Amino acid sequence: MRVWRKAANALLMLNQHITITISFMLIIVFGTFWIVLEKQLEEHLFSNARNYGYGVAQYASQDLLQLINDNDSEGQTEYLIRLTNSPLVVSAFLYDAQGKLLAEYVENSDSPPDDNQLITLLQDIYTGTTRSGIIKITLNRKQQEAPVKKFMNGLAFLAVFMMVMASVAVYFIARLLVKPVNRLFSLPLEAPNKNQVETMDVAEELQTILEKSGRLNNAPAPLSDMESAGIHKLLAVESSAMQLELVIMTLHLHDFKSWVDSHTKPAVVKKLREIDQRVLVAVHGQSGIVVQFNGISATACFGMSEEDDNPDYKAFNCAHILMELLVEIGIDVSIHIYREQRIVLKHRHRSSVAMPMETFEDPQPNKNHKILLHDNV
Repeated sequence: MRVWRKAANALLMLNQHITITISFMLIIVFGTFWIVLEKQLEEHLFSNARNYGYGVAQYASQDLLQLINDNDSEGQTEYLIRLTNSPLVVSAFLYDAQGKLLAEYVENSDSPPDDNQLITLLQDIYTGTTRSGIIKITLNRKQQEAPVKKFMNGLAFLAVFMMVMASVAVYFIARLLVKPVNRLFSLPLEAPNKNQVETMDVAEELQTILEKSGRLNNAPAPLSDMESAGIHKLLAVESSAMQLELVIMTLHLHDFKSWVDSHTKPAVVKKLREIDQRVLVAVHGQSGIVVQFNGISATACFGMSEEDDNPDYKAFNCAHILMELLVEIGIDVSIHIYREQRIVLKHRHRSSVAMPMETFEDPQPNKNHKILLHDNV
């Protein structure tokens, strides 16, 4: 009879909060589903936009190559205007092989998109195996995501409606359980033997419970062959890791913070965009990857792929080009170039990432193993 009494008591306590509990569980389930769905959808749309942008750039590269060779600046601008007729393309820039701006066109709009809705892509223009120029295209993801967002909002409304209906149904079902549970609660309870209670060894009982539940065993449960094979297969398909010696280029803008403090926000934003544009053109033009840029300093990596030839030359060439580009807009800059062992993670759908092997203090700070470039070189 003790079992029935405990069951009745537990059901009555659950009846008091059952509606809130079930509603909370539904919120967790639908919320988790919504977050996962939105993340997967965002990655899918981002991948589609990137593929579209690269397709447009590759298609236009042959026509722009002819315009670059003919030195037709008017024709270059007209061609960029035709590219921006697409609802996704909002701006296009054309540079020569040294990063000099040849032509540009930015779509005029009364409501420009936010920066987090923009995707910037760079595509080299080749004559045979020689790079003759670079085209830079900026895409607006908002145009592609608008119909999808409308569908997602409708799905969210439907999910909320289903949660409300489920909560109402659970409330009425809980009310129907009150009477039968009360009958169980009214059943007599057989009291335990007094001698049994007095002689019970609590420590021994606890030890027995823990042994039966397996909690004394600290070893983790082994993975099955199927789980292990699935995990390794996922890692093998989605990403790979290797240790490479990369050429690292770090850039620092002298006294730029004081310049920022003394100018208005629109002027600062304009200047940062100019700097960012020149950093991207210089680094991507030498097959490098911009790892970090915070407005004061930037870091780029060269030699991320084992097939990259002569990354040292590319890093030095990038440094000289970048210094010339930044001097044009009055920016004083210093650049360090050095080699470092890093773990390179490559993913099928994302850009490669170079992680430091470890963080340590240089035991020989005076040793000349890093090269400093500045204005008087």
